[in-house]
Amino acid sequence: MTATTTPATPTRKKAGPLNLDWGLLLIVGVLLAFGLMMVYSTTFDWSYTDFKSPTTVFFRQVRSLAIGLVVMAALARLDYHHLRRAAVPLLGITILALIVVLVFGTFAFGAQRGLLNGSYQPSELAKLATVIYLSVWLTSKGEMIKDFGYGLAPYGVVVGVLAGLVLQEPDVSATLTIVLVGATMFFLAGADLLQIALASIVSGAAGYAVVMSSTTARDRIAEYLAGLTNIEQTSWHVQQAIIAFINGGVFGRGLGQSYQKFEALPTPHTDSVIINIGVMVAALPFAGNALPLISYGGSSLVVTLAGIGVLLSVSRHNPNETLQRKTRASFDYSRRDRRPRVSRPRSDE
Repeated sequence: MTATTTPATPTRKKAGPLNLDWGLLLIVGVLLAFGLMMVYSTTFDWSYTDFKSPTTVFFRQVRSLAIGLVVMAALARLDYHHLRRAAVPLLGITILALIVVLVFGTFAFGAQRGLLNGSYQPSELAKLATVIYLSVWLTSKGEMIKDFGYGLAPYGVVVGVLAGLVLQEPDVSATLTIVLVGATMFFLAGADLLQIALASIVSGAAGYAVVMSSTTARDRIAEYLAGLTNIEQTSWHVQQAIIAFINGGVFGRGLGQSYQKFEALPTPHTDSVIINIGVMVAALPFAGNALPLISYGGSSLVVTLAGIGVLLSVSRHNPNETLQRKTRASFDYSRRDRRPRVSRPRSDE
């Protein structure tokens, strides 16, 4: 009589709380510390002028940092597979916030981008929502992504709605970010060459339309082209940044010792912190993007840390693990009327 053995069912290995990408955390920590120094250096004059204290604006950034770290820790601890369930609600909340800001948003610097007295910018959330929703949706489609009705058409609608709403604020740099990120993800998901070609044409046409429909964007492109032949013809912002580079030399003037930030250099705490080199030396058109983790801006900081939290969650878990009940974020055609729709999360048994 022979004995037979039944292979043991493999147990799912749980991710430990310390199983993190410590290299990523180290880099983030260094950038955050450097960013706080830069924020204080570039805002103490503005803070004292407007609030009679050199640290008021700085502590606003510290408050946003605290919120962002809590969000990052929560998302790092969460199994990222659960984001499947959150993809559609997150997309809906983002679209709603983008509509609300167009109606009730705070108007500043020629744009209507912020809520709650400008402290919350939905366009920042739209960048993260684009990544999360498209990652879930593209994964759920698999090989069907190559079908026009299941791939390019609904992709174009989702990205087009988000980018179109952000453009209405207007926030040209965020709009182009959403379009470029979406196109990159669509390409990496395995779309066929025809769809990639069509997406490139559509994205290029959309980018051109964005630039041509925005007076600000047209002016920035014109200033950039003029600055290629004569630096004195480029924007005032870039001219003042170049003066700051020249005065600072190789090692700079030292923390808090810059001259140009005292009224001459516009928004030194966001667009002009140190390192947006391509724009600041007129090698690229001026876009207005904040430098993640370094420039001043609560919405940008919180959303960036949230994205890092998702990366940390991915680093903690086996990518081959799946939830017992999976959900899909999909954009399908209804059987009844063949119209495209964003479906609610549904479970696969």
